[in-house]
Amino acid sequence: MKTLVQLQEEFGYPLLSSKEILSVRDGTINWNSLDGEIIIRKCLKSYPAYLQLTNYGYQMTPYHYSLAANLQHDYETGPNPGETYGLILLSAAPQTGKSLTVTESFQSWCMIKNPRLNILTIGYESTFAARFGRRNRDKFSEYAPVLSHGKIKLHDKVQSTETWETMVFDTGSNLFVSANGVMYTAGMGGPLTGKTGNIVVIDDPIKNMKDAESETKICDNIEYFQSAIETRLLANPGSLCIVMCTRWVPNDLIGWLRRHRKSNIVGDYNYAALCTERNKANDPLEREVGDGICPEMKLDGNWARNTQEKYLASQGAHVFNALYQGEPSDELGNLFRTENWEEYEIDKVWKPERFDRIYLSIDATFKDNKENDFVAMKVGGIKEGNDYARYIVRKHLDLPDTLDKILKICKMFPEIDIIYIEDKANGPGIISVIRKWRRKLGISEKDFPSVYPIEPEGGKYSRAQTSSAFQREGHCYIPCEKDTHRFSSPDDFEWDEGDLSYTNCFKHELGTFPYGAHDDLVDCFSQAINKNISLLTGEEKVEKKPLRFVRYSNWWPEMWQDYNALRDRKDKDAFIRMHGAPMEWKPKASESDYL
Repeated sequence: MKTLVQLQEEFGYPLLSSKEILSVRDGTINWNSLDGEIIIRKCLKSYPAYLQLTNYGYQMTPYHYSLAANLQHDYETGPNPGETYGLILLSAAPQTGKSLTVTESFQSWCMIKNPRLNILTIGYESTFAARFGRRNRDKFSEYAPVLSHGKIKLHDKVQSTETWETMVFDTGSNLFVSANGVMYTAGMGGPLTGKTGNIVVIDDPIKNMKDAESETKICDNIEYFQSAIETRLLANPGSLCIVMCTRWVPNDLIGWLRRHRKSNIVGDYNYAALCTERNKANDPLEREVGDGICPEMKLDGNWARNTQEKYLASQGAHVFNALYQGEPSDELGNLFRTENWEEYEIDKVWKPERFDRIYLSIDATFKDNKENDFVAMKVGGIKEGNDYARYIVRKHLDLPDTLDKILKICKMFPEIDIIYIEDKANGPGIISVIRKWRRKLGISEKDFPSVYPIEPEGGKYSRAQTSSAFQREGHCYIPCEKDTHRFSSPDDFEWDEGDLSYTNCFKHELGTFPYGAHDDLVDCFSQAINKNISLLTGEEKVEKKPLRFVRYSNWWPEMWQDYNALRDRKDKDAFIRMHGAPMEWKPKASESDYL
């Protein structure tokens, strides 16, 4: 771990000596003396020194110095070239003084250095954010006159915790006048009318784990950032936004900013309680594996490991990883455990005529935009009480591309009997267009997979929980690693979370639910399983299926000869996909020939 001396040499921000701190505490310092001037200049030059001055009993450790110095360095450096504003992302273990170091002090230091700034501080609710307003106001009120030699002070009239302003001394009139500098506080999602910000500080936009598991709450926070916060940052070139939070889920505000505002990020720091092989490479303190966050405060490796064991025994790995490690992941405690997936070889098992039902399950969004969710599709089949996944799609698509993709999948797998689409959001639009498209092309309903709208019952988690029981009991099969290249294709699959096979991507997305950044594959998997529960359990009687093809054509004698010369079933299927099935095979309205 870097020492305090090494960090001071790296950043160049001085600290107050023990003697200087003591002189301030006991009131013996003469601010008009040389010693007083030295302290003033240190505090204006160095944010870590300001923390020592304004927070009685503040213990400056390598962790606290690193946190404060990185914040000051990124603030003074400003946005990346070509960007209007900069982002600083922070996460740290609880009860380590991160809010005291950042949200309760940084704004007052900035306003003492520049009393004309507009600063906006936001928390999960207004009363929580007002606490930060009060503590910054009190520090500004006490130390602004001292550090400015009496030239800056708190506004005489505007001093509330939600809104307080600054005043500067005007040498022309010998009076204090408004500097138009102001610090606002607000709750996440609250009104910001008339408020702006050269600096925006967001501390804990999510209150607790329960709120974090609400997809609506997460989406509301992201929408609020885009519509209310980012507009103010863009209106103030050179502005800065600091986001600090407990990372309960990967798709939280920090996760979204990392994916969609990467070019704006000037600093991204995670101060994990325990240094591990996983976080060592990006550790701001350059710790060794097993080191704790702050041994000077008895928050060493032993403390971190003991805390981890307690959480593993009670609330689970996810809570410890979120609170203490800044890593919202939990490979062992989710609904779909990796080791519960069964695997199969496609050539040995996927014989369409032997399946009770073959389906295409679709979870759709219409926006062809990388900031939105994916369109997810899964071709699967039910056989002997088991579900077999055959092909998956995970891609950003608009409505026309979604329809084209459905048509492509139906041509690839003419054995599909039924298409499941959720009957809400974008589902009804797809269903309507598919039915119109089928009628326009003159394809009878009998010759096209049935389109079945599914009305979702309960929340995503409850639906996934129901389907996970079948996976846990070994009834869900996915292609083995040898056949993973046939589980999807580059044209049908987008993945930006590492170089994984299609099989492992599928396992990962379902395995990290409900804490993962995306759950589209979870939705299309669970709706298919839940719709076929009676078939999986044997309650539904299996009926023989009519032979169905996507299209039929007139075969001339040479085509029949070519087809009959083929010996492999796959080659025959490929021939039919290319040319269509012969018209002689097309069922008539009164025909009842079944496979």
